[in-house]
Amino acid sequence: MLAYGHAPNVGSLAGKPLEAPIVAMSPSPSGKGSWLVASDGGIFSFGDPAFHSSAAGTTLQQPVAGIVRALAVFLS
Repeated sequence: MLAYGHAPNVGSLAGKPLEAPIVAMSPSPSGKGSWLVASDGGIFSFGDPAFHSSAAGTTLQQPVAGIVRALAVFLS
């Protein structure tokens, strides 16, 4: 992964064998990192976002085509 503009260089998968190609990425809320997703459901986090889970290794009905960062809202 290459950094462009004001984006920080927070890691790379360069030279690492992947089971499936990376198809999309989403920036972290702070802008200091990102998530990458592969077509097989593999998720990779770089910078400040936490890694929560991945669908890699599961049987998917269709390949993953994108990623969207969800906003969590907690009401008390």
